[in-house]
Amino acid sequence: MATTITTAATITTTAASVLRSISAIESPIPDEPPISPPQTQIQACTQPQDQSHASNNITETPLAPALIGAPAKQEPPVTPLHPPAKVARSAFQRARNTSIELQNLPPRRPLPALVPVVGTAPAPNAGSSTEPTGSRSAANAFPPLGLGTRMKERILQLSSFTLSLAFLSTIAGMALLRHIPPTIMDWYHYLNKGNYDGSKRPFYATEKKLHAKRRNDVDQWARGLRGPLTDGFVPSEGGTDNLVCDVRYYARRVGLDTETVLVQTDDGFILELWHVFDPRHHKGMTANGGNRSGNATSPKRGEKYPVLLVHGLLQSSGTFCVNDDRSLAFSLAKTGYDVWLGNNRCGFHPRHVALDPSDSRMWAWDIREMATLDLPALVSGVLHHSGYSTLGLVCHSQGTAQALLALSRDYVPELSHHISVVCALAPAAYAGPLVRKPWFRFMSLLPQPLWRVVFGVHSFVPAMMLAHRWMPAAPYGSFGCIVFSFLFGWSDARWERDLRARMFQFAPVHVSSALMWWWLGRDGFAHAGSIIKHAAEDPQSPHTPEQAEADAWYPAGTPPLALWICGNDGLVDGEKLLARLNSPREPCAKVVHAKIIPDYEHLDVLWALDAPEQVNKEVARVLWDTCPVQEMCMRPIGC
Repeated sequence: MATTITTAATITTTAASVLRSISAIESPIPDEPPISPPQTQIQACTQPQDQSHASNNITETPLAPALIGAPAKQEPPVTPLHPPAKVARSAFQRARNTSIELQNLPPRRPLPALVPVVGTAPAPNAGSSTEPTGSRSAANAFPPLGLGTRMKERILQLSSFTLSLAFLSTIAGMALLRHIPPTIMDWYHYLNKGNYDGSKRPFYATEKKLHAKRRNDVDQWARGLRGPLTDGFVPSEGGTDNLVCDVRYYARRVGLDTETVLVQTDDGFILELWHVFDPRHHKGMTANGGNRSGNATSPKRGEKYPVLLVHGLLQSSGTFCVNDDRSLAFSLAKTGYDVWLGNNRCGFHPRHVALDPSDSRMWAWDIREMATLDLPALVSGVLHHSGYSTLGLVCHSQGTAQALLALSRDYVPELSHHISVVCALAPAAYAGPLVRKPWFRFMSLLPQPLWRVVFGVHSFVPAMMLAHRWMPAAPYGSFGCIVFSFLFGWSDARWERDLRARMFQFAPVHVSSALMWWWLGRDGFAHAGSIIKHAAEDPQSPHTPEQAEADAWYPAGTPPLALWICGNDGLVDGEKLLARLNSPREPCAKVVHAKIIPDYEHLDVLWALDAPEQVNKEVARVLWDTCPVQEMCMRPIGC
């Protein structure tokens, strides 16, 4: 505690000095960088055989994300761009100054609509951050920053890198010290032949069996004995785990495969969709003209129903894929769903059609943009390539906050027409007690000018990404597990410990400092206690149905909601959300499934050894029970 206080005081004093230096420079950095007014989106309709004539085939269309499809690990010709399903109104029209706002957060001015990038998708999580080739004429929409502004940005980058690194180093040091006693106890139990009590390692016997099986599988692979798995899927990767940040590698280890689709948001960000498929029945979208079924408006009878998975804070959707066959994404794919993994803006390789990562205007966003721009773009991309008009949405943690905001009455409720059900895992609508930890309290007490000096106006704590890039995979994964467990109060009691290093290969990712300010800063989620203004207090139930409908978060037509709540989750309070949804305050909310798992912590819904029974199978059944086109779809196994 004393170390935390001393470090916080030092960081605050240094930040104040830097802030005084910045104030001496004439040109200020605005809270919202100067941005041109909204324009009509220009969507390129290129022909794959002649990319040089793309500029001659430009047509004006309504605001809708542009889509680019390509398989992973390949460089095929560019597929034609088709208008995707329009699933949401322009984010520029979203309401502001409503009860769906957090207190004292100023409205955002939207980025202009821009010319989509035309290019091919890199392999998922590939090491290269090369931007897709295409038109850069949209850069004219962003005038060059003034000299004073650029000087201030560089000073903020330098100060924030140094101070945030000091903050991170303090947290890491405390985490390592905190980890010493558990390590000693682990060695004690190991020397006593794993004599764990049930509360410390409830699945220790299962872990030993899985460890023996994994060693046998490695030996069999090395000897060339590579037959199908017990479920009939044939793996194309095997042997010792390479510990790589590559979803395709882990999909191929269980007999599946992936391909990547790039989706453009209305404000010009390039997002990655990872499509998980069975290679025995699917050969890649470019073989079918850029979409799975060959006809983007009419899926064939017997096709799999599409499901979109959205990840949590500081993670990519690779977190759904690290537990071999027990992984939620692979489990749903093998059950019989068409699985798509959505990744929010920036991720491992920040990309924008006109801005570079060094430009602070690329980082002027928070969860409101993720809810009103990223989620509709991801949904539109899946619907375009699958041919369906609806999909099932499965979210974890921040992904649930993103969905709950998007579907609320003042954001993009029309998105509800394209979502058959929202499966919320560890839903993040109300804050838990962990936000009162000293390091989170320090962050919440910083005024915004000091926040920007300490954490910058670009990527949040960029030193984390440097560690991810340069540290060896095994120590990085183990170290990440220690630090994140210390920060968020998790334990690995219910995880398979052999996979801990793999689990943290897909975190952290680039997120904006503005997003973390939204979660942890003054008047943000941690302070307000909820993603929605005044929701933490929840006044008494309305006296009339009219008043209830006027005060409700969700309008008529909101898709059914299913919740899996971690009973021992200190980060968020899912039970409070469930009480809200089941109360008269939400007359239009329909909870079709709700389960509180008593001993589960925040990540156990993804990684616990019993998650396949507690979560995965139930998610598969709920997705099928709420599917509106069952007569058109292949029936999933066990549903």
